Formats: sequence, C-alpha cells, structure tokens
Amino acid sequence: MHINTKPKTPKKGKERMMKNSSKEMYALAIHHSNGLVPAWKQTMRFAGPGGRIATVPDIINARMSQDLGSIAWERYVTTLTGEYLGISRGGNKIIIVAHGIGPMATLDGICQTYSYEYKDKEGIKRGGRISREDFLRLESGYFGSVEIVDFKSVIGISEYIFYTFMTLKQAMINPLTKARLGNRCEEYLEKLEKLAQEFSIERNHVNVLEPPIIRIDGASNCSYDFMELKDDEALAHLITIEQPNNYSLSKNDYPNAPRSNLAHKISCHEWSNSVRFVGIKTGHDLRDIHGEIGDITELIFNNWQSLMKPLSKPMNVGFRRIMKIKNTWFTQYLKRGDGMDLGEPEFLITSIEKVDKPKEFITVIRGYHAFFKYNIKEVMAIAPMQANAYEIIGHPEIVYKDGNPEYDRATIQFYKIEVDSSKRLVRERELCNDFETLMRLVSK
Repeated sequence: MHINTKPKTPKKGKERMMKNSSKEMYALAIHHSNGLVPAWKQTMRFAGPGGRIATVPDIINARMSQDLGSIAWERYVTTLTGEYLGISRGGNKIIIVAHGIGPMATLDGICQTYSYEYKDKEGIKRGGRISREDFLRLESGYFGSVEIVDFKSVIGISEYIFYTFMTLKQAMINPLTKARLGNRCEEYLEKLEKLAQEFSIERNHVNVLEPPIIRIDGASNCSYDFMELKDDEALAHLITIEQPNNYSLSKNDYPNAPRSNLAHKISCHEWSNSVRFVGIKTGHDLRDIHGEIGDITELIFNNWQSLMKPLSKPMNVGFRRIMKIKNTWFTQYLKRGDGMDLGEPEFLITSIEKVDKPKEFITVIRGYHAFFKYNIKEVMAIAPMQANAYEIIGHPEIVYKDGNPEYDRATIQFYKIEVDSSKRLVRERELCNDFETLMRLVSK
C-alpha cells in the first residue's frame, strides 16, 4: 500500500530515483516469484564479493535517510536478522536476536533451519528449528554480538504483547523492540510517531498525541506464547519489516486511536511467505535503495519493445484471446484445456478489426466457482466465420440458482487480426531468471 502524508512526497521520491540512476547502484531490492532460494541467489549476485543482505537495522538506517515514497518506506523487506526462541543455559526462556550472524546468516543455514517445516510431508510442523547446541553458541557469543531478551520481561508487559500495536512509550518499554530495531530504535520510533501524527491530521483532521505506531509480532505459525519446545531444539525465523500501512483499529482495543492509523508490523518470516531481500555492495552503508527487481509483469509492460525475441521462422498463431498493454494490442499465450487464461502477452497485433456485435458466452463452472475457467474451443464454437481472436469485455459473472452457483456468463467481442509472428514477447517465468536483462531494465 502506498502511503503519503504529504502530497509532494512521491515527486521527491521520483526525483531521488532519477538522480541515483546516473550513479553506481549499490543497493537493490529483489523479489522473486519462486521464493527464497532464487531471491537469495540473485541478491547475492548483485551484492558481489564482500556484499551482503540487509538486516533490520540496515532498513531502519535507510528509512531514517529517506522520505515516505521511497523504496525503503514503501516495501516490506525480508531481512538477514534472525530471531531464536529457546531455553538458556540457566534454564529460563529467552529470545535471541542476531543481525546478520548466526545459524541463519547463510543460504544453507536458512534452508536447513526451515527444512523442519518444508520437509514435513504431513504438513503439521511449523516454523524453523536449530539445535540446542547452536542456540547455546548464540547465547555465549560464539557467532558474535547478539541481543538477548528474557521472555518473561516481554510477556509481562501485556497479555497480548505480540498481537497489539504500541505507542512510542509502550514500544520503548518492550525490550524486544530495541533488540529487533537496533541502535536507532528510539530515533526511528520518534519518526514513526511524527509521521503517524501528520497522517492523522491529513486523513482524520485530528492531532493524536500518542498514536499506535508499531507491532512486534511473534511467530503466527507457532505461537511464542504457547510453543512447547523439545529439549534439543530452539525455534528460529528470519525477521521481516513491513512498510507502514493504513490500519483501521477497533475502538474497543484502541480507544484513543483515530479512524485511520499509519503503523507497521515487524514479524517472523514463514517459509511460505513471499520474499524481498535487499542486497548491499561491499563498502557501503544502506542509506538508499536505488531500485527494485520485483513486479515482472510491470517490467514487461513498460519495456516490451526491447523484450521481443525472434523466432527461427514465423508460426501459425491460430485463434487467440487478445489483450492490451497501454495502447498496444497483443495476443495472449495460449492456455491448455479448461483452465484459466494466462494473461501473458505473446505476439504483437499489427492489424485489428471488430467482427459483429458482442455476444453472450455461457460455460459450466469447473471446480471452485470463484475461478473463471473455460475451454477456448467453446468460444470458437460461437465465433463468426471471419473472426480469429476475441476479447472478454468487463468481468465474467457467476449466475446463481436457489443460492447456488449454476454457470458462468461473459460478454465476448470478436475480432479479425493480423500479427507479427516472427517474434514473441518474453514470458514472465523466463524473465524472472534472466539476471542480466533484469539488471539492464532496472538500471534504465
């Protein structure tokens, strides 16, 4: 969600990005649709020898150097801050926060930790695990300096401390807040409070002295409060810092909160969550994130002219659904069987002409009724003779009978088209793994 407290903020962010485009790109955000492993590999490839992946304090540093509207503020980031819950050498329950060091400081270490969950064929196990031996090594400082928080000191603040947005004062008495945020914790929270107050004035026309600004979540997939650990293990997760969002909070739980609240969460990363790392080249502190490899669809739509790939010989395109990128028409990649349309542009349309008036198209519901599935042969069966393409106008609708979904209905416009089949547009699954092309597009 894009949140702005001042109308001019996006313009400043845009100007900042334009200025940085002519400089060395030393920090880049990278999201990969196939998960953590490819995201890590691309991020470290960008960071290069001696480079690293950002921790929570790195992201705090970048946010303190930038305004809302910048990538640092407008994106969630999966960080190389690891958090571990276990039993100390002295026998009490503790949380250990390690920024960029420890068992989860490498890709192998992260995969080994989360394998506790993703290798479980029954789907019962949740969260990551490390050995008690490694947990005690963390506690002793074997990997380097870490933050150690007594669990009772956290839950003693409030019964719902892991589920509640806190004000600046409340956040500062929570020892886990500083452990996760690092040395600039108080400074960052003060900035959050100021931004939340400005946001409330703009949205609610009310100045709130102590707005809720931050939530320090536990692990939602295996509760910190009730998790029973075995003697030979400790719970482990990477930490994700989210972007500020507009939260509407219950008056019962937050009686002094306004209608709209600018706040964010810092939470435990689950293996199934999407991933966005930030790579930092060697010799640099993170003060700005210069660009992002993320929305592959948007990259294709904005750069399609340079992403057309020649074919060895033109092909027979056949009957296709078509789509528009801005003001340019394309055929879609052909789906198989009775599935949903792929929504990916393939061949450039060089000539397009409507055929007849729009027609009603009816098809049976296949599987879950919220998904519009059909076979393209059904559309061909009602197509005019000269038509070789079609567009679905508006959104398909579900027709109900006696409260139950009975069939799907859509409005279709048919066309006669000509295409340039000597080259086709790259697919998303190809581009997301083409690091050189992605870097070229982002550098533009």
